[in-house]
Amino acid sequence: DDDLARLFHLRAMGLLPLPWLTVGDAEAALLEPDRATIAALIWRLLGARVWVKFADDDKARDWLEWGKRKARAATSTEWANVAGAMRRSGRLAPAAEALDRAFQAGESARAWYERGALLAAGKGDAVEAEAAFRRAIELDPADALPWNGLGFLLADPLKRFDDAEAAYRRAIELDPATEGADCTRMKLGELLEQQNRTDEAIEVYARASERNTPFRSFFQRQAARLKDRALVESARRAGHANDPTALREALQRLRAESADLAGTLVDEPFVEGVLAPALTQGTAARALLELLRELGFEPSARPLLLAFEAAIANRPQSLDDLEPEVQGAARRMFQRLTGGGKPPADR
Repeated sequence: DDDLARLFHLRAMGLLPLPWLTVGDAEAALLEPDRATIAALIWRLLGARVWVKFADDDKARDWLEWGKRKARAATSTEWANVAGAMRRSGRLAPAAEALDRAFQAGESARAWYERGALLAAGKGDAVEAEAAFRRAIELDPADALPWNGLGFLLADPLKRFDDAEAAYRRAIELDPATEGADCTRMKLGELLEQQNRTDEAIEVYARASERNTPFRSFFQRQAARLKDRALVESARRAGHANDPTALREALQRLRAESADLAGTLVDEPFVEGVLAPALTQGTAARALLELLRELGFEPSARPLLLAFEAAIANRPQSLDDLEPEVQGAARRMFQRLTGGGKPPADR
């Protein structure tokens, strides 16, 4: 809180313009009477996730050299924060130099975290990066950042999904209320989706959407999208099993419960997963088309159903006389339904 008060005071005086903090900005701010306090504030700002960026390597190196001259008493954690600001700006070479200074000043959890993050950002040795994150956790088990970085690394490139999930969940448990935790929830949801654990991913997104954060609408959309995808999967399984009763029930539920019916009907799971396979069985495809129209799907997906009808009859030219606002979409749907073949040319 004290830092924020000082920051707003300095900003009101035109000092410390963020996020592009430069050496000159720091020098101007240090003309204030409380020089030591302001210097410490500037250094802490460099550990903020979004407040400070470096426009290029030269700007990062200017800051690095200024720190060597003016911040000789900086701790390992403070130098690691500088390295982190440089890493997040994509200035990896200066970040590595700042991190060397951090370890020269001593060992800290943040320095080990930044070593793991820098190795991961530079596509370095994943095993060494994992060891760095785990050392950071050993030094400060209550810090969510190393758990989060470890989860990213274990998910990709190491592909150790169970371990990645455990790391993500631990990071959320340690720091559940920040935007960083919301990013971790996103990655956890993606990881569960990747493993076809749809119900668990929906639960992650739904619980995250209960929080009043800037990401709330994103999580709501993700939960709705996966719920729709689960309904489409039920229809796909019913069609594959040749079970008309189950197919009708699945499509009725999709029609009644979908949060975004028009969007869901043109997504890959429905077009390529439900409709396209039915084209290999002419009778089943015609029955499916009739069922979709009977259940009231046409207003939400007219171009798709017209394309499906044309594909069943193998008559792409039937799309030529459609009104222009429908014709283009119908042709694109025909192309997808028939395996990417060239759609009929525009007239």
